[in-house]
Amino acid sequence: MTNSYKDQVKDGYIQVKLSKKQHNELFAKRRIKFGQKYEYYLSDNEFIMYSFPNIFMVLLITLAFPILVLINGIKDFKELCKEIVSLWHHESGSWDSVGKGTNLYSEISKFIVPLIK
Repeated sequence: MTNSYKDQVKDGYIQVKLSKKQHNELFAKRRIKFGQKYEYYLSDNEFIMYSFPNIFMVLLITLAFPILVLINGIKDFKELCKEIVSLWHHESGSWDSVGKGTNLYSEISKFIVPLIK
């Protein structure tokens, strides 16, 4: 599996909303930090969560672009441009999935399924 963003709703997943408090209760070791945004997707077999920089961080990094060019130099200009564009298009970030049959999946299902209905 590649490390790129893919729209899971097209693959039959249901997008689920969780508050920061709910996320921190479910994932004690992966708390939401400043500048992060999460998207959650649930299917019958898997739970997926994507982590992205939130809009405030994207704007901050975009505004700091000239300073980043000065620090990194002109030779890395193309790479810096690609990274900035990837921030705006949800191409950078990380994802994690939990498969059916694990304790964490059953805990997530019990917590989230009532929110869907």
